[in-house]
Amino acid sequence: MSKHQCEGICAESKVGISKRETSRDVAFCAHGILQSDVMVVSDAINDSRFADNPLVTQEPYLRLYAEAPLKMPEGHNLGTLCVIDRVPRELTQSQMKSVQALSRQVMAQME
Repeated sequence: MSKHQCEGICAESKVGISKRETSRDVAFCAHGILQSDVMVVSDAINDSRFADNPLVTQEPYLRLYAEAPLKMPEGHNLGTLCVIDRVPRELTQSQMKSVQALSRQVMAQME
């Protein structure tokens, strides 16, 4: 889960990656927070939006990026729940539904 702050984007929960904070200008979630559903980038190096991004070309060398908006009851997106990996992959429908379900669970805990 990431939290949008004035200074940047902070990972509130992470496994297998040491970077805790990312500046807004390179954050992937700037694209996904505008979406109403799960956004999946199967291989960031092959996506024109992210191919030159330092999070892709340098440590942590992100390849897979999936996120779901954390949606308020009024319909506004509060933030995003993100899943990342250093290995490119296609997500199955079941995995995409799981990302969406996790985002709903996060919001239920926040209410």
